[in-house]
Amino acid sequence: LGLDGARQELAKLHQEALQALDGLPYNTDYLVAFTDLMVSRSH
Repeated sequence: LGLDGARQELAKLHQEALQALDGLPYNTDYLVAFTDLMVSRSH
């Protein structure tokens, strides 16, 4: 898979998570922010 492949998979899964959250009838702003934080962290 390698680092580039892992990053591509992460981006794909992140998009899927955001789409799933978008479909919920609740305020998911904190969850969206949390997923963004997890994807962008460097350590």
